[in-house]
Amino acid sequence: MNKIAIRKLVLLAVIAVLAAVYAAQVAVSRRSSARTVRLEADPDRIVVVMGTDEDSALEVVSDGGSWLVGLSSSAVRYPADEASVEGMLSALSEIKILGTVSSNVASDADRYGLDDSTRITVRAYSGEKLLRTLTVGKNTSTASQCYVQLDGKSAVYLEEKALRGMFSLELSALRSRTVYQINSDTIMAIRSAAPDGAVFTVARDISPAQGGGNASVWNLTENTTGTAGPLDDAGVTSWVSGLSYLTASEWGEDGEELVLAGTHSLELITTGGTYTVNVSVPPSEDEMWQCACSSVPYVFTVGKYTAQRYIKPLSDLIVK
Repeated sequence: MNKIAIRKLVLLAVIAVLAAVYAAQVAVSRRSSARTVRLEADPDRIVVVMGTDEDSALEVVSDGGSWLVGLSSSAVRYPADEASVEGMLSALSEIKILGTVSSNVASDADRYGLDDSTRITVRAYSGEKLLRTLTVGKNTSTASQCYVQLDGKSAVYLEEKALRGMFSLELSALRSRTVYQINSDTIMAIRSAAPDGAVFTVARDISPAQGGGNASVWNLTENTTGTAGPLDDAGVTSWVSGLSYLTASEWGEDGEELVLAGTHSLELITTGGTYTVNVSVPPSEDEMWQCACSSVPYVFTVGKYTAQRYIKPLSDLIVK
């Protein structure tokens, strides 16, 4: 092997060692700059501003143990989706900074998604006290982290999580979709009234069971449908279980009224009160089904599968 070849090998070896040392220094530097910034108190109000549009800001407010959401410019508040709010609270309570990517955002705002048109500003309050201002830019190219600013400082940080999707939700996405949720064991009777006037009622009969305890069976106590036969107790029990909760696909506009044509009514009579669900049959099976319920003040839509639980014919509940 000639001297030139040996020199090249030595040079390549030196370069490899220097590269390894540099990589190690970068890794140590990043680890040393990583830190967690925690809130001093629990927020009871969160304000989210897209860009600079304060008039359309979303406000999430704690109210007696639950959370409500609405526009800051309006007094109307709706029950909030608890999982979405918990995610926001968790993200605000602990900001995990991996490192500083820029000491001054002024010249690189577009690069990090922190310019006036794309940034998301999140303010967390406890009472009237501002606990934190988190400005969220775009996610990184890996979509696993994001660029943020804290409390009005000019520096740009790399946050451990991709927060943009969490805080870029619209009002409709932050509203809870729960219409009601009850224990099926508390449902004592169900009265179904079809658009053609046919009515049937099934009622729970609780009696002592052999070997102790109570047995629950279902009886047909009202029937103008023209269908006769003994009830399939297991089938009715399964049906009742499916009626113990109702989730909206979409909420209607405030003040919107249910289309009354072809309305099917179902009353759930429980130990805690009665829930009345009205379902309007759509002109086409491909359309969403419009509904109203006594537990909420606005109409909503559900898919065909959900709607069919509330328009079930008595023939489906009879022993075959």
